[in-house]
Amino acid sequence: VCHNQQLFDGEAFARSVHAKLDCADCHKGFDFSMHRAKPPAWSPQELALIAKVGSRSTAPAAIAACGKCHESQRDDLAASVHGRWLREERPVAGPLCMDCHGPAHAISRSSAVSVNERKKVFAARCSTCHEDPQIISRAGLSAHPVPGFRDSVHGRLVALGSNRAPSCFNCHGSHAVAPMSAPE
Repeated sequence: VCHNQQLFDGEAFARSVHAKLDCADCHKGFDFSMHRAKPPAWSPQELALIAKVGSRSTAPAAIAACGKCHESQRDDLAASVHGRWLREERPVAGPLCMDCHGPAHAISRSSAVSVNERKKVFAARCSTCHEDPQIISRAGLSAHPVPGFRDSVHGRLVALGSNRAPSCFNCHGSHAVAPMSAPE
């Protein structure tokens, strides 16, 4: 392993959904002597994505690599309300993969947590942006979605442990995120 515990948690990676991948599957162009061997060949679309996410990530090429395996999710996100910042100039950048899923090296397997726990985790992650006064103001968002969800019958049932109660992604989608004005 190239990194120390501060940069890379080998134990968390071993439990993650990506545990069977090799480092170079995502970190292309490195020969593991700590020098870039050969830059990967990126498409113009991927180069544009790398340039756009560079302001939000220290590893924009690794973010673009997510789309190599998760093409439909990448395309759904890019076409969604959360992906508008990738298509046009916006006052606030939308989420990247790790903003919703957590660090790529530690994304839990779906079976590792209960349905309700997953709903709680994702509702909390949505609230990270949707409750941030600066993001709400700069993006022109309504300040009501998350507190509204938390105080709704759905939010209360999720908080109480119901597996049947919907969370944010049940109505708004997970990658093809629908706006508040048009949930699924």
